[in-house]
This record gives sequence, structure tokens and C-alpha cells, in this order.
Amino acid sequence: MNESRLVRTYTKFIYLLMYDSIKRVILAVCELIIPEIIIARQNKRKR
Repeated sequence: MNESRLVRTYTKFIYLLMYDSIKRVILAVCELIIPEIIIARQNKRKR
């Protein structure tokens, strides 16, 4: 009983860490990509 509870808590902790790191990666990617998309749209409008 005690072991399974420990494993569950450990798994939940890892899941939260993974979720947080994935969220940061997605935000970083969005920060890189979105300005390029905006610039591309502005260039298309100018042409």
C-alpha cells in the first residue's frame, strides 16, 4: 500500500515537471514563430 502511494506521488511529480517544461518550450517556440508570421503578413500587405 505505502509503496504504491509513493510511486503515484512520484509519477504525479514527474508529470507536473514534464508539463511545466513542455509548456515553457511551447511558449518559447510561439515567441520565436509568431513575430516571423506577423512580419511575413506585413511584407505581403506592402507588396
